[in-house]
Amino acid sequence: MPGCRKTGHAVLWNAHRLVTRLTALVRRLLTATLKVCLGLLLGLAIAEAAFRLRDGGAFPHVNVYLPDAELGAKLEPFATQRLAFTGNPATSLRINSRGFRGAEWPAPVAGELIVVGDSQVFGLGVEEGDTFPAQLAKASGRQVINAGVPTYGPFEYLAVARRLQTERPGAKIVFVFNVANDFFELDRPNVKRHAVWDGWAVRRENAPRRVRDFPGRHWLFSQSHLVFAWRKLQLERQQVHGDSEALAEFDGRDRGTPSEGSWTDLLTEAERQQRAPAPTTREQSPADLAQRLAPLEAQIRESTKELESLARQDDGPHGIRSERLMNEVLARQVGDVVRDTGSEMARSIPVTAELLATAAKEKARLTELRRRLELARVPHDETLARSYAELEKLRWELPVPMVEAKVVPGAAVLDALASLPDSTLVVLPLDVQVSSTEWAKYGAAQANMEPTLELNRVLAAAARERGVRAVELTDALRAAEPGAFLLGDLHLTPKGTRAAAAAVAEALKVTPPPRPEVAEQASLPSPQAWSAAPALTVKGGAEAGCETKRVRDWLRVRCESKNPGFWFTSLRLLEGLRGQAQLAVARNRASAVLPLRKGGRWRVGFVVSGYDLRAERVLTVAWNDGAEPELEFSRVASDPPENPEPVDQSLLDCEARLGGPRSIPWGNLERGSPCLEYPDCVRRLACAQGHPNAKPQCPNGSRNAGADFRCLRRCTDDAACVDAFGAGSRGTCLPSGGERVCF
Repeated sequence: MPGCRKTGHAVLWNAHRLVTRLTALVRRLLTATLKVCLGLLLGLAIAEAAFRLRDGGAFPHVNVYLPDAELGAKLEPFATQRLAFTGNPATSLRINSRGFRGAEWPAPVAGELIVVGDSQVFGLGVEEGDTFPAQLAKASGRQVINAGVPTYGPFEYLAVARRLQTERPGAKIVFVFNVANDFFELDRPNVKRHAVWDGWAVRRENAPRRVRDFPGRHWLFSQSHLVFAWRKLQLERQQVHGDSEALAEFDGRDRGTPSEGSWTDLLTEAERQQRAPAPTTREQSPADLAQRLAPLEAQIRESTKELESLARQDDGPHGIRSERLMNEVLARQVGDVVRDTGSEMARSIPVTAELLATAAKEKARLTELRRRLELARVPHDETLARSYAELEKLRWELPVPMVEAKVVPGAAVLDALASLPDSTLVVLPLDVQVSSTEWAKYGAAQANMEPTLELNRVLAAAARERGVRAVELTDALRAAEPGAFLLGDLHLTPKGTRAAAAAVAEALKVTPPPRPEVAEQASLPSPQAWSAAPALTVKGGAEAGCETKRVRDWLRVRCESKNPGFWFTSLRLLEGLRGQAQLAVARNRASAVLPLRKGGRWRVGFVVSGYDLRAERVLTVAWNDGAEPELEFSRVASDPPENPEPVDQSLLDCEARLGGPRSIPWGNLERGSPCLEYPDCVRRLACAQGHPNAKPQCPNGSRNAGADFRCLRRCTDDAACVDAFGAGSRGTCLPSGGERVCF
């Protein structure tokens, strides 16, 4: 038994020694592991501190975004950040409780300004006191709210403006349209363009489909300078190994992504349809004309071939030029986060400038092409074999024009802005539109951007037509150059924001343009409607040889002398607006088409000559307080001056061809009429008689106005309307469609 006890003690002793050794080994391993971990953590902390020191605590992009279901992104309340990009000094950002830059907003006051926009309003690259809204407050002496958020576009501007104007009654909206982005974002809300990824706003194509969340992820991927540097290194390695070959192929320029849009976004819907290949079916031609006018089918087919040829003209070297480039554009990567190409991640400025230049050039080409297409849509030589009754109906059934002239991109946005009382549009040009010297900072060759400024001017003019005050800043910023824009970036410097604010503050002193009026009159009746209307009994009408008809609020008088010794030689407008009346006399026939309005009055003299005598029968139309207008012809015994209305012979020939040899011509048939540009009788007469689908192309200094869309001279006062309707005539300068023209 003593031997057994000794053996047991030995076993226990050996076990104890083994446990002791194992414990010591574990302690040593744990100590070593802890030292390694502490060393790694210390190393990471030192590395983080080193990179943070290197970066000055700043990132090249805003990284305090939160997702928003309506606006795509919003700024995190109470967040702060340092920002530095493309060699510009670092600036500090702070977000208030409302999610906008700056201090807490003061209480609303009457007449305050709410400035909505994107990063230019937010003030990327400048300190809080140097932002455009802050400078505008100094220049205007008003309280100004900075409601700009990077990544936002016109859709978001309007949403923010409506919300804040409801919360702050009496505030006026200043809508800053950034040409660099907003033309391309008119139909693309931010939810379709950007996604929030760990606090960064990235282009939607580059955002990951899924994000694996874990404690500390947000800080690690949005606030760690070490992780930022590592991700940037990874991107550079991808490019070195050919994962982004398209960037090298195109000089390293960021060509953008599909969500950012293309130059085609600056074309209207009608212009996009115009660029599409012409269909081979008969739908592109006036189908009814083709079906009912058999002799014209050959000319329609010929015109169709011409249309197809015009529509298929070279599209030019626009769009994606490489499958590899498309792969790069669609690839998801962290380039939006780490690549230092400017304060707000987007395609490069030379690319944006190229898109603007392409759009301007293409719109000019399409404008000329549109004129040619309109002229080619109806055959040049019509051999009309139908009865005059059928022709009378057919001649008014014109297809809607392929496009309307001068339809501005963003019309819907401007209409919405016009609904906000006393609003102001500020058109902020691209830096390379302001000065050609700005090209140097992008390492790109200079390009002539003057034609693209027409896009800016048209936008501002369209806003004014809607009663919106508009300021185009190109001249103001040119006066501030050099130094109006940041280094290597399109955003404004403090010098630039001061110049812009001064121009806007000056514009705010001016009364907004008048709101557009409702249409002056309903459209004119068709020839068929005139034929179907019963003749009115008018005192003195039968004796004068005149037939009078009324359709809706329009009156038509057509006269023909039954006495072979007397004939109608001229018409005189004695009372009323010449720009609203259609007067024509030719071949012993005279006609007058007049709009009817309560409180309105017309006096038209029908001059008859014969046997060395001249007499005048005066038609008086007066709509006073009665339910119907009062009409009367009266004979004037005096010898009236002969004042013939010059009528174009080709228009008379067209009326004879379409209406018959005994037809009495009516409409705006004056010599040199813009309607003569149409090569066929159908559209010439439709234009002269006020068809909405056959408007005349007006020369400079005039515009389509009135119910018959005739070309009327632009004016500022009545003095500008002298001789507007021929030598010795006088017109009245009245508002029409946001402008003033001579009636």
